[in-house]
Amino acid sequence: MVNTMIKHKKSISHLDFVVLLLLFLSGSFLTSNDIIPPTITKIIWIVLGAMVIFKFKTAAFSQIVIPAVLCIFVFLSTLVNQGNLLTSLFICIQVVIISIIICGYGYRSIFNSYSKVMVFLCAFSLIMTCVFLLFPVLNNLFRVSNINNTATFSNFIFFVKNNNEYGLGRNCGMFWEPGAFQTFICFAMILEITKKKINLFRIILFSITIISTFSTTGYFALILIYVFLLFKTYENNKQVKLYIVGVFAIVAVLLITNYEYFFSTSGYTVFGKLLLYRDSSAYHNRVSSVSIRISAVIEPIFIFFRNPVFGVGDVAFRELLYESTLGVTSCTLLNWFAIYGIVPGLIIVFGIIKLTNKLSNKVFARILLFAIIFVVTMSENFISNAAITMFFISTLGEKKFSFKATATYDYNYKSEMVK
Repeated sequence: MVNTMIKHKKSISHLDFVVLLLLFLSGSFLTSNDIIPPTITKIIWIVLGAMVIFKFKTAAFSQIVIPAVLCIFVFLSTLVNQGNLLTSLFICIQVVIISIIICGYGYRSIFNSYSKVMVFLCAFSLIMTCVFLLFPVLNNLFRVSNINNTATFSNFIFFVKNNNEYGLGRNCGMFWEPGAFQTFICFAMILEITKKKINLFRIILFSITIISTFSTTGYFALILIYVFLLFKTYENNKQVKLYIVGVFAIVAVLLITNYEYFFSTSGYTVFGKLLLYRDSSAYHNRVSSVSIRISAVIEPIFIFFRNPVFGVGDVAFRELLYESTLGVTSCTLLNWFAIYGIVPGLIIVFGIIKLTNKLSNKVFARILLFAIIFVVTMSENFISNAAITMFFISTLGEKKFSFKATATYDYNYKSEMVK
């Protein structure tokens, strides 16, 4: 019994580190902006692969075939459309590594570790945000530039602070952009709100951190998440409903007392840019943050219908959308269809559907979860992000899965889901 408990703790600790490393490699400011040399990053990817390969025991046939088909069609699309072979190779290597992680640990344990890692990253980011607010002199420490040399940041590895922003600023966490940070937090929120008894501390922590990103997409996603909370019944339902009432009251007071901070059209505020897009023809008719997001949703649909089998490839896709999006092709789900064609796109869609089915038994809840995932992955192009892809394919084919490596500590995650 004692040996089992020791093995349990070691395995959990190992998985937590694997998830943290996966998030760091696939989304940190340091790797995204080549602060860490790309060669070193590739070596760390190899180390990650070596860390998890020994956990792989057995897998269902579909857990091997589905990632293989995904990789095959990514390569076929790249060859047909003369795309970037190195990008495709990198995506396929990531798919292989995350497939090994899924087969070695099981999605239940991965979700558990992901939530714990995000608690650490969110708490650390909020603490550091307060520290920077109290001690502005920290803006002069550990400075690094982004890849375009358009801004400098103070680098604390798991937290970066934009030196061009004064006061509170926007919370990036360790990620390359606040809009990216909110996506990873929202996935952690999804895992929490679908439990039968939710952890209010985590909900509050994640909510405050999303607010601190000042991401418009994150705010809309947060509204959908609270709609989910409002209509679901939990074991600690009274606490949850009282919490929601308290949140709505606080939000109402904040919006009334700080209307200009959130809705001003003179500054580039969270909702002010939407009002400006609606009311100003000059702003409406030029390329802006709002028009880019709209184009990033609409244009991939037309591109896919013109090229349904293999898409247009990554190179042509960027060229086709550059004029209207300035390279910010951010709608991840639709991008899979437009870039690589119908087969990879359907694999990702079925993966999300399977994930929502695992998280809830009710149709309305599943639809709402799908909508939340669609919204939160609209902020950036996450096609080559291993952590996000892991969520998309985590539950595909797992029904017949046998994993000896995690049998000693894997818990029945389904029993904690909303019924």
